[in-house]
Amino acid sequence: MLAIPSIGLGSKTTRVLLLPISAIPAASSRRKKEEFYLEVDVRSVAGGERDLGNSKLRKITQVALVVKDIERAKAVWAQLLGVEEPAAIETESWESTHMSFEGAPSEGRAKLSFFNFENIVLELIEPISGPSTWQDFLEKRGEGIHHIAFQVEDLEETLERFEKIEVGVEQKGEFKGGCYVYTDSKSKLGAAIELLHSYS
Repeated sequence: MLAIPSIGLGSKTTRVLLLPISAIPAASSRRKKEEFYLEVDVRSVAGGERDLGNSKLRKITQVALVVKDIERAKAVWAQLLGVEEPAAIETESWESTHMSFEGAPSEGRAKLSFFNFENIVLELIEPISGPSTWQDFLEKRGEGIHHIAFQVEDLEETLERFEKIEVGVEQKGEFKGGCYVYTDSKSKLGAAIELLHSYS
């Protein structure tokens, strides 16, 4: 089934043309297409009364991939995007990050690289030492999408929302000017959710 909007999304409702793919004729055919219309409330598509204005999770800042070889991965992404390769940096030691994984202090570290798009950041992560959510993901699932990151203002209240759906904390740590929390949400939400919080 192919759905084609018949007018723009400026009004509250629009007529959408529902056209069975089997009804689309070849270029040489003169068969007349049957058209079916359905009234759609576009406020559910374009925001309006169903937007995320009151949500604590409304600013996605990153999508992150765990990779085996960050040098290879960032070279391929840079070639695809037509940009220069970004630098790869290493996370700091435990004395700076105070990182914990599954409730225990951990020396886990990783190499990171970032591609800055207009509206989001693509983060590449290569685990390099110690137990961590990144190493655990790579060992169990291989390379792939590890987390989606949200910038949050009220970290404690946001964590309470996760507790209500029985999702706890998998890893947390600090960076200069703020902190991060990875939730153990892969089984319920399809990916880890990272919460980024600035102290200022």
